[in-house]
Amino acid sequence: MSEGVLLESKRGGNMRRDVLVVIAAGLGFSIWGGACKTLDRPATSCANKSDCFGNEQCCSGTCVKVAECELLDGGADAGADAGADAGAGAGAGADAGLPGVDAGPLKCGDASVFDTVDASMGSSSNTEEVAIATRAGADRAHVVWVKKFGSYQNSYGATYYFTQRTWSAPTLLDTASNVYAESPRIAVDGNGTGMATWYDGFAYTVYASRNLSGIWSLPMTLAVNDGGSPRFPKVAVDRVGNAVVVWQQNRASITDVWARRFDVQAATWDDAGLVSAIDAGVADNPDVAVDDTGNATVIWRYTNASAYSVWAARRVFDAGAWSAPVELGLGDAGQTGFIGFPSVVAASATGDVFAAWRQLVGGVETYIYVNRFSAASGSWQGPVRIDTLGASWNPVIATNSDGYLIATWTRYDAGTQFIDANRFTGGMGTEPLSFNNSYAEWGRVAVSDNARALVAWRERDAGVYAVRFAQLASLSGAWSAPETLASHPDAGLGVPYVAMASDGRAVVVWYTESGGRTSLRGALCEP
Repeated sequence: MSEGVLLESKRGGNMRRDVLVVIAAGLGFSIWGGACKTLDRPATSCANKSDCFGNEQCCSGTCVKVAECELLDGGADAGADAGADAGAGAGAGADAGLPGVDAGPLKCGDASVFDTVDASMGSSSNTEEVAIATRAGADRAHVVWVKKFGSYQNSYGATYYFTQRTWSAPTLLDTASNVYAESPRIAVDGNGTGMATWYDGFAYTVYASRNLSGIWSLPMTLAVNDGGSPRFPKVAVDRVGNAVVVWQQNRASITDVWARRFDVQAATWDDAGLVSAIDAGVADNPDVAVDDTGNATVIWRYTNASAYSVWAARRVFDAGAWSAPVELGLGDAGQTGFIGFPSVVAASATGDVFAAWRQLVGGVETYIYVNRFSAASGSWQGPVRIDTLGASWNPVIATNSDGYLIATWTRYDAGTQFIDANRFTGGMGTEPLSFNNSYAEWGRVAVSDNARALVAWRERDAGVYAVRFAQLASLSGAWSAPETLASHPDAGLGVPYVAMASDGRAVVVWYTESGGRTSLRGALCEP
């Protein structure tokens, strides 16, 4: 690990609407599994996606554009066929139609609005209720968020297409009425298929929805309140679309971590399985990562009396059970140390996995720690402190296919909040650096396969809020000076979220509230 890099510092109504999308009269659709129907056009035969050109997809042996590939409800056999196509084609993620991008720093264009809500109807989001993701080889990024209406709250999804530089229309993901959707999350495979998850804070039910070829599925129920309250789901997928969703669920005085896996070949979810397997205390705040071969890693915080620790369990692709939990870090030798949240995990295509968390040491100072699972050795390497000055929290990490890790977090010092960062590139690093005097918070990070990185955050100074970002044009270079994407004279500016395509282009999303309207916005950043 290397020294930390300071990126930024700073001193210091609600809506519900139903959306009905009619795709084709008289056709039944199944996004979880189905057969492809090709429309009238010149036919090009194919065995999988790698036989097709650019943004085309292999549907029932014929190359067609994604927009011309419709899923028909074909049952289990058709689901297996669709999964096989996805499995064979995802390895050719580079064929997804992304053009090459020139070297040089990213420049972010004007933000486009992809969802707007009148104040009389409600607001679109808040700091914890947006998520965006893409993946190496995918030609799109998916965004999920929530909208509020009175006492209710609904989940929505939209897609940004890199090649067309356009947003899809927002889609209502909930189908039930009187729900309170919370904690939406999204993950994307190498073909651009998205898997979203969220939970209903009224009924304590965990849901998932899949976006295949631009169509969101009806929500699938993954966990229900059967004496416990499933909450805070997270999701990860491998490059071909196998997914793992994890959540925490209480039973009596115990809280456990559970998981379900989606098999893209069979187009089915397995039964829920207990991951934490510690029959006492509280196992909460789980997160999950899946590498390109489908191996899954779950981490969580464990609390028992005064002892706080971070644990992990792994499931090798297609294995029937999770491994026994392994302790990754113990707060202050089990005495007064606090393991904070979020605890986060990320996996590279090579199979290396990184877990990060905030930890109280000596009952006084909070540091950021990372533990790395080495695919080569098949073991965790031990916790390493990656910040330099303490008083740090909210770690967020991202890695690319090669295992280059960027970590960012917030640090407080004498009335000033800083955005710091560190990178793990086999020992390479830079010294801490301060850019200006501003009150920075909520850093988010993304890394591309062509060795770019971008960190975005929100800051405020003298009553003015701004969305800012800094970048690495290459992982061996220096951080750029911060730039401003948007500003607002009051608190009506949301936390930014960022995703990067495999070619290094990035999309940053946030929300603004102004003049009685709330808007979700996204900006494309490219050379």
